[in-house]
Amino acid sequence: FAAVGPDATICAGTTLQLNGSGGNTYAWQPPFPILSNTAIPNPVFGPAAVGTYTVSAQVTNAALCTDRDTTLITVAPLPIANPGPNQSLCLGDSVQIGTPAQPNMDYTWAPAFGLSDPLIAQPWFTGLLTGTYNLSLVVVDMGTSAACSDTASVTVTVVDTPQVALTAVGDTICLGNSSMISAIPSGGLLPYSYVWSNAQTTASQAVTPTATTTYTATITDASNCRTSGNVTVVVNDTATL
Repeated sequence: FAAVGPDATICAGTTLQLNGSGGNTYAWQPPFPILSNTAIPNPVFGPAAVGTYTVSAQVTNAALCTDRDTTLITVAPLPIANPGPNQSLCLGDSVQIGTPAQPNMDYTWAPAFGLSDPLIAQPWFTGLLTGTYNLSLVVVDMGTSAACSDTASVTVTVVDTPQVALTAVGDTICLGNSSMISAIPSGGLLPYSYVWSNAQTTASQAVTPTATTTYTATITDASNCRTSGNVTVVVNDTATL
């Protein structure tokens, strides 16, 4: 009796070792190159294009009696791992990576550091430390028995966020007088740009408030990372005689 094994599913780009039995000589179909050798008991199937193949062997014994057995081999397509484009973000910020989930796919990201969930298609990555991170995505197609997989990676760069200290030379003034307020940034990447709550764009400015006022300065560095701070100038009424 000829036997060539059960039906099977393999992934595109892989091979399958066949194991025929039941006789002395073998004549397999289809011919080379899908099968490595059509005259041996255990030829190798593939690699072959995606599709379903009927593979059979005619087996002959010493008495020249023959029998034939057939199996179906399905070559399943590979899933496509798409981690999305490379990203850059500021220290402490978060960015979503990956692309929308596809049916029947399992997702695994590594390393898990900084990820909201390493087992979903589009986790959030939080820049907890500065540096360059190479995140690998493995996608496994659970819709076929072969569980075909694909791997790809994305690079996320976390850059330093500037800090700022705000000062006021004359933080308490009399009505009608002026105070010099300044934003003093550090860290991040030069140059800095400045935007104050009163629409000024210099690092320092003289202000003459008519009442106690809090000024906010937002500093942006060359990496487009932002920080802000506040300074309050207290205004006292001028004494009258």
